[in-house]
Amino acid sequence: MSLIIQKLVSIITILMRIIETIIIIIITNNNIPNNNNNSGKNQKNSYSNLGNKEKKQPSKVKHVILALLAIIFIVVGAFFAYNYIVGADSVSAPEVRNKTLEEAKVTIVKAGLEVGDVTEVASDDVKENTVIDSDPKAGKKVRKGSKVDLRVSSGKKTVDMPNYVGLDEDTAKRNASKLGFKNVTVEKVESNNYESGKVVAQNISAGSEIVPNEKELILQVSSGKKKVTMPNLVNQSSQVAQSTIASYGFRNVTYKEEYSDKEAGTVISQSIRSGASIVPGEESLEIVISKGKKPSTNTNTNSNDKDDSSNSKNTNNSTSDKKIVLLIIIQIAITTVVIVIVTIIQIIKK
Repeated sequence: MSLIIQKLVSIITILMRIIETIIIIIITNNNIPNNNNNSGKNQKNSYSNLGNKEKKQPSKVKHVILALLAIIFIVVGAFFAYNYIVGADSVSAPEVRNKTLEEAKVTIVKAGLEVGDVTEVASDDVKENTVIDSDPKAGKKVRKGSKVDLRVSSGKKTVDMPNYVGLDEDTAKRNASKLGFKNVTVEKVESNNYESGKVVAQNISAGSEIVPNEKELILQVSSGKKKVTMPNLVNQSSQVAQSTIASYGFRNVTYKEEYSDKEAGTVISQSIRSGASIVPGEESLEIVISKGKKPSTNTNTNSNDKDDSSNSKNTNNSTSDKKIVLLIIIQIAITTVVIVIVTIIQIIKK
C-alpha cells in the first residue's frame, strides 16, 4: 500500500510541474502584449496602433491553445497515472467455469487471488462439484488478493418422494407428471382393502430423495376385491375344513350336523360349489357335517323286534282261539241247518 502511495505522489508532482510550466508560459505571453502596448503609446501615428491590435489577436489564440494543451496533459496524465497505480497491482480474474471445485481453487490461488464464498446450486446441466459461475467474471481486472466467489453445482435437483397410496389413479399420475416423472407404469392388482381405481402401492418409498426424471414410478392400482376359487371341502374332516375356510377369509359361515352314512365329523356338503370364483368376505357359506349313522333307528329296531316277538306270540294265541270259536260256530250252524232240513223233509212226507 505504501508503494502505491509513493507512486501516486510522484505522478501528482510531475503533473503539478507540467501545470506550473503551462501557467508560466501563459503569464509570459500575457506580459509581452503589455510591453508592446507601452511602447506603442509613445508612438502617435496610426501605424503603431494597428500593429498593437494585430499582436493582441495572436496572443488570445495562443492562450486557448495552451489551455487545451493543459487539459489534454491533465487527462492523459490521469489516465496513465490510473493505469500505472492500479495496473501494477491488479490481475485478471481467471476462467474457472466447468472446472471442479478443487481445480478452480488452485487456479484462483495461482492468479494471486483468494477463494471467497462457495455456494452450492442444484443444476440439471452441470455435473456435481463443478463450477457453474464466478464473481468477478473471468477477465475482469481486480486487485491482487481479492476474493473470487464461486457457484458450484450440487448435482441434479432432488425432491422428496410423495405418498400416492390411497389416491385415485388419474390424480396420482397427474401429480407424478407435475413432479417431473417421465416414466410412470400402472399395474392392476386385486385388493380387499382398497376400492377399484385406488393406488394400492408404489415402488419408491415415500420420503426418499429422488431425481424424478431419472426414475421409473410403478403404481399398483386396485382392480377390485380379490377373487378366489372355491375349494372342495366335501369328504374332508371338520377340522381341515374349518382351517381352509379361515385361510380363505370367509366371514359368514354356518355349520350344521346331520346323520349320514359317512363317518362322523366328515363334511357332507357345502352351499357354494367347488370351482366357483368368489370374494370370500362377501359370501355366506353353509357347511353340513356328518354325525354318523342314525343311532335311534338301530336301537328301536332291536327293541321293536323283541316287542314284536312277544306280540306275535300273543297274536298267534289269540288267532288260534278265534279259529276254535269259529269252528264251533260253524259246526253249530251246520248242525242247525241239518236239523232244519230234516224237519222240513219229515213235514213234507206226512
